[in-house]
Amino acid sequence: MPSLETRALQYNGAGKYQVASTWPDQYVVNLNERSCTCRFWETVGFPCMHVVSNIWKKIENGEESPDVQDWVHPCYKLSTWRAVYLNKIALINGRSMWPKSWEAKTKRMRGVDEPNSQTTKLSMKFLAFTCSKCHNKGHNSRTCKGQGGIGEVG
Repeated sequence: MPSLETRALQYNGAGKYQVASTWPDQYVVNLNERSCTCRFWETVGFPCMHVVSNIWKKIENGEESPDVQDWVHPCYKLSTWRAVYLNKIALINGRSMWPKSWEAKTKRMRGVDEPNSQTTKLSMKFLAFTCSKCHNKGHNSRTCKGQGGIGEVG
């Protein structure tokens, strides 16, 4: 990569310069709009090597002696940093005290008369069972304890 001194500069007027190097690439630097076609100056906020070579050439010619802070974006200045951190930052607890977002929330207990939202079968709550052994209602033959009834089998 060629050094900054060997770059060929051509002034085009209105603050525009064409910066060429030994490689076939060329860049246009606009000092008035603070832009370069390599897009580094616009993206990062401080001058690229093409802009720096222009500034050095201007200093060599005795045109101006610019301040470095004039070419850098205001976000990098100490006054901006102080303004950003002027307010106090809220303190937070340690990571062990943070609420765990991955834990399931507890559901409320449903009442006896409320249907369960996860059931897919019909409830047999209101069906009256009739025992095939004793023919009484309220139980079936598996739970029959021989309560007796109309058709008592002995």
